[in-house]
Amino acid sequence: MIKKLYFLFAIICLAHPVYSLSIQELLGNELAQKLIAAREITANNRTGSNLRIVPRDADLRKMITQNIFELEPNIIVESLFLYTKPSSANKNAWRGKERLSIYNEIVKLSTLKEIRYYSRTRNKMHTLYEYSSIVDNTGKNPRHDTSFQALPAKSSFYVRKKDSAFGDNTYLYTYDISNYAFTISLKNISPLKQAMMTVVEKNNLRLFVSILDAEQYILIYGVAIGKGTLLPGMKEQVNSSISNRLIALLKWFMQKTDAGLSKVTGKGLTAHQNTNWV
Repeated sequence: MIKKLYFLFAIICLAHPVYSLSIQELLGNELAQKLIAAREITANNRTGSNLRIVPRDADLRKMITQNIFELEPNIIVESLFLYTKPSSANKNAWRGKERLSIYNEIVKLSTLKEIRYYSRTRNKMHTLYEYSSIVDNTGKNPRHDTSFQALPAKSSFYVRKKDSAFGDNTYLYTYDISNYAFTISLKNISPLKQAMMTVVEKNNLRLFVSILDAEQYILIYGVAIGKGTLLPGMKEQVNSSISNRLIALLKWFMQKTDAGLSKVTGKGLTAHQNTNWV
């Protein structure tokens, strides 16, 4: 009897939309208008720890501000993307089957090796990760990407990646789910090194990505906060490098969101290429 009730509840959740917020509720009118016009906004924080373009989601803001308070970072970079849902998608709020399909795409962490980004030092597009795989907590034993039959409330994965700049390292990815958002946090489990010198200690690089349902739009927000060894004159270069990497990661999440939505609706997201720096 309990199994039948659980199955009926799952069917209802897949069939009906869940709660959603408008872009104005998530960003405020002024920032919403800027984003609708530009479709992409990036903010480099040079003066302090105040977040400039974070959506008005209480859980997301609490998570990020707690990490800023704990880490006292010298690097903060934010990016915000806006995409229009296809005509075949539910405009009021994404349905359960849309959410599940998107989720099963954004946990395919082996495909992070597909990411390319603009390298400031090479002055051209470059592969970000030469290798990416889910591993066990020792960081040594590879595992296959996971596929879910129902949305979990929370899930975590250790991921081993070979970075073009920082070499072979392990990261912890944690996925949290609310009615209208997927929020992904990641941090380095191993120290990040360049030329045998540690530039970021263990747990001192933290990224947060939130994919938010905003009625006829999908909003993708990301922030990188880090505390690293910065030699004089390096901060602008490091900020630029992290900005480009963050943008590349957000575009990967957009591509996976697009793939998940397309499997259900038959059509993908509409994106625009304008960029606005604030």
